[in-house]
Amino acid sequence: MKLKAEARKEFEASREEKDPLIIARMLVTGRECVQQIQRKFNDADRRCWERIQTDSTYRDGGGTSGPR
Repeated sequence: MKLKAEARKEFEASREEKDPLIIARMLVTGRECVQQIQRKFNDADRRCWERIQTDSTYRDGGGTSGPR
């Protein structure tokens, strides 16, 4: 909860920023953060689908070992 409050405080403070260089840095940093989160989400999604595929293969009798 503290992280959320700090992020909100920083966001509100940045709304007052007038320096174009600092604004550009904030935009680049924000974009990089979004891309990193998107990569992590995509990796987790891929691992989930791989797990589903693996479990389906074993459940349908296609695997030679594993959970039954």
